[in-house]
Amino acid sequence: MENKKKTLIWVMVIVILIGLIVLVLAKNPKTSNLYTIKDKATIPQDKCALLEKYAIVYQTGCPHCEKVLPRIQQVEEDLNITFKHYNLAIKVDFDKFNEIGLMPEGVPAVIINCTAYLGDGYSVEYFENAILNS
Repeated sequence: MENKKKTLIWVMVIVILIGLIVLVLAKNPKTSNLYTIKDKATIPQDKCALLEKYAIVYQTGCPHCEKVLPRIQQVEEDLNITFKHYNLAIKVDFDKFNEIGLMPEGVPAVIINCTAYLGDGYSVEYFENAILNS
């Protein structure tokens, strides 16, 4: 009985080691260069150069996004500018960010001149000031 326990433990250790090796070898190279966009972070220039000057990243069904999208529409009207809209629920938009090597820590993510503002805690006035003072 004792030998069976030892054998079982060794088999489990080997299976775990093989699993770890497979995970390391299967690592996706596209995600290894992934930059996570955080609140009030400046996006690295090489990645920001691939984005529009003004962008909003959101996802269909997100209650925080539903609060921020009308604010962005108001900013667009007030300042006569256009934000590029990226909906991560749409594969093409998700793939675009993955290709660039970007992914927001959360949505919504408003990007103004390479600076990201995450969440629904920002007002129309805040976004407009960020644009006018950048």
